[in-house]
Amino acid sequence: MCWSSVLFSISEACLLSWSVLYIYKSADCGLPWAHYQNYTGLTSSEKYFTGEVLGVSSGLEIFGNIQGNLVIALALTWGAVAACLAAGVRHTGKLCYVTTPATFLAAGILFIRGLLLWNRNVSQAVLPNWSKLADLTVWLTAGCYVFHSLNLGLGGLTVISSHNKRTTNLLRDSVLMCLFHFIWGVMMWLTYVCLMADYRENSEITKNISGGSWILFVVFARGFSILPHGNAFAMAMYIMVFFVGTWGERWYSSYSFLTSALDRGVWSVSHPGGALPPARDSGSHWIGG
Repeated sequence: MCWSSVLFSISEACLLSWSVLYIYKSADCGLPWAHYQNYTGLTSSEKYFTGEVLGVSSGLEIFGNIQGNLVIALALTWGAVAACLAAGVRHTGKLCYVTTPATFLAAGILFIRGLLLWNRNVSQAVLPNWSKLADLTVWLTAGCYVFHSLNLGLGGLTVISSHNKRTTNLLRDSVLMCLFHFIWGVMMWLTYVCLMADYRENSEITKNISGGSWILFVVFARGFSILPHGNAFAMAMYIMVFFVGTWGERWYSSYSFLTSALDRGVWSVSHPGGALPPARDSGSHWIGG
């Protein structure tokens, strides 16, 4: 479980570095992926993401060059995580009083703007297809989403909750967390459907949609490029992604690993001011307990 947190943190840090780069690019007068290399629509944002941001080569035998902008963005991402770890649970918890409302504010703005694009294609897209319930891949995808987005099975929630007071109503907090997570997920899903409304009938494009990173940096990016004041909406979206990732999943996973290492005596570190206190029983994450 502990090593899963390490791998999870490394992979998610890459996604957050992309969001940092998109935040910077959204500050331009025009979104650079709107008409990348004379492409238009979804193809333009896809070519920008794979070519300009990732620098995908034509084959595995071609390593390419180091992307300097991504190195800087990755350093900023890990710097933010390190700052939160150094501050400790008490101070970082106070920071969440700012980042959490800001996240839901950005989600609400995007949600309302997406609803203004509602049309016949959106109405057809939101109609339930009950036959999909018999498809095991749908349940597998849903399960992966829940475990990934709620950081379940990686030890992060256990480590953070170990700092609660004995009088904390854990049942209430768990229900509220799942409820807010459900509301936020529905808002983002409806926003995605509205932004993709005019592409729903293109089966080739719809078939190629796979993975959260593709949706974030291709589908949403394309949707913002056609909106008035799309720069502001794009910046709000990717700032929200950075907040959720840095002060949420990345911090949980990194904190889980470090406290497990400290509990097991892998490192001998003093903690002035209470920064990085060992979490009770977090050492069990080393063996998956």
